[in-house]
Amino acid sequence: MKYFLILSLILFVLGFISCKKESSDSAICSDSLAIVMQERLEVVDNAALEFYSTPAKETCDEYKDALRYYIDGLYSFLDCKALTNEEKEGLLTDIDEAEYDISTLCTETCDDDLTILAQENTNIVLNTYTVFYQNPNLETCNACKNALRNFIDVLMPFLNCPTLSFEEQQELQEAIDQANEDYNTLLISCPD
Repeated sequence: MKYFLILSLILFVLGFISCKKESSDSAICSDSLAIVMQERLEVVDNAALEFYSTPAKETCDEYKDALRYYIDGLYSFLDCKALTNEEKEGLLTDIDEAEYDISTLCTETCDDDLTILAQENTNIVLNTYTVFYQNPNLETCNACKNALRNFIDVLMPFLNCPTLSFEEQQELQEAIDQANEDYNTLLISCPD
């Protein structure tokens, strides 16, 4: 939720800027900045809520687009003559922070989780297969089927991971397909 904290800070800065009314030009510039940025922050907030409630490539891209829309709004006020250098530096800082968020957004959502869960579930599948081959019976066969089903169920949601490359998604799909094939083979060949 670091994005929420950043957005709250930005709203505070915008509120401060909009209160500064040294001249009519300054008031117009500050009021316009506050109105435009409030609208754009609402777009960012909505996209962030959607992404965090449904983390997927599409919602991540929408969140990034909303941040770009916000950045464009900030850039449009850099030429406002009524703003002080300090206020313009604040805008540049906000732009840098939003650009950093775009560059890091979706990178931590699932890669690490996928690596950990894939390794854990692969080990479980291998261990149950070892037991099954050493002592093939209905119980050990069912343990293999359960391990494979769990492997598939745990890894399927990661196919929508926005940070996986196309090749990584293909590899994951192949692993899931192989687990499905092995599962179906065990359904037919388990001893009674």
